[in-house]
Amino acid sequence: YPQSPAPAPISLKNPIRVAWKDYDLYPERLYSGEACRAIKSIPELGENGLRAECILPPRSGIIRASTSPCFSVSPIILVTISDILAARHSLEPANGLLHFPETCEKIEFFAPPQTEWTPFDVNLKANPLKQDARYAAATAEVIDKEQRVIARLTNCQNRIIRIQPEFHRELLHPLTDFFAVDVPKSTMPTLPHEVFCCKIGKFDEADENEEIRMKIAAHLTLSPIELDKWHDIATLSLSRRQEWLHGRIAAKDAVRKCLLARYGRKLGASDIRIESDEAGKPSPQGQWRKHCGAQMDISITHTPGFAIAAAAPNASLGIDIEIRGRTISEEFASSAFSQLEQEIAAESGDGETTLFRFWCAKEALSKALGTGLRYGPRDLCAKAFEQTTGKVEMEATKLWLNPFPHLRGKHIDVHTCLVDDVILALAVLNPIVAKSETGPFLRLS
Repeated sequence: YPQSPAPAPISLKNPIRVAWKDYDLYPERLYSGEACRAIKSIPELGENGLRAECILPPRSGIIRASTSPCFSVSPIILVTISDILAARHSLEPANGLLHFPETCEKIEFFAPPQTEWTPFDVNLKANPLKQDARYAAATAEVIDKEQRVIARLTNCQNRIIRIQPEFHRELLHPLTDFFAVDVPKSTMPTLPHEVFCCKIGKFDEADENEEIRMKIAAHLTLSPIELDKWHDIATLSLSRRQEWLHGRIAAKDAVRKCLLARYGRKLGASDIRIESDEAGKPSPQGQWRKHCGAQMDISITHTPGFAIAAAAPNASLGIDIEIRGRTISEEFASSAFSQLEQEIAAESGDGETTLFRFWCAKEALSKALGTGLRYGPRDLCAKAFEQTTGKVEMEATKLWLNPFPHLRGKHIDVHTCLVDDVILALAVLNPIVAKSETGPFLRLS
């Protein structure tokens, strides 16, 4: 090894006292797993860098296939430098800036690799941040307790990917935080049953990193079986895969919030597996069901850039959304709505929006019944509409009475509301009401 140089002096510009300990960094600000958590403290940050105190953890746990892997360069050192650089940009936790180590121009060693649990310091001199803030780079010196430089890494570069702050929080705290946000109670209708409703909106800064964002979300939230399905749909368009993934995440978060509220159980999204029955109706599965006294039903709906899902214990649930303000053609109106429905919509003074409420109500009710609109939307009729509450009074007629004869002459309430610029309908039924007398349904193409 060449002779060790003296550490390069670093005078922090406009320093900020932070006094971070390891528990302030992992996992509050940094997502590295336990096997790679080397930073013990960061006393202060400066515009031009920082100094971190570290300790070298054992390498036995970082490679699953080998208990004693050999490296030419310790990956823990590389990850540690990347984490220190990320910490410099993480004054606020979960700020939506996700750092990935990408390149290093040069690595110089001046001493043999350190043994496990050896303490060391890192002086990080940061390069000026580029204007587009897609990359951060720095030169780092690894210094032993005798103040000798044992390694120098020149121009280590992190790639910065922007994600939703909610997603960032769930990445750091997968058991206690949620990617999906609650549909505000102020916009939700008054329901006869407990329902947990979550939404995920389109990320405003979609760019060339969207594939990476979705890959992170998939591996964080999907079960192994669902990941196989995710790989199967890789040929679909970006927007279709995004709708599929966001709908599932919203459903998992709705179930997680329900289990937390009712039973105090904290689950990660990947602990909940979503399966579909013969008719395509989704249901949540997993080992957690053994400890849950309630039968849980879910429903998922999405429109471009928007996904909503809901969960309800001991109920049959259906939801649907449509973007407000779309135009309804005469052909679609005549095939989907009865003359009475069109008259009620016209009398409401908000014709097309009311018709879309009726359409969402038909979709939501058919999902709660577990069939979809296979027996025709026109014969699942809106008989009355309360404009002040958004409640639509529905009735099943004609072909719908073959599988559901007990619904003859019954009025079923479906509740609608406006969430942002989206119409949302929710149907919450007693499971006995939703039960068909003709047995399971076949999936229709």
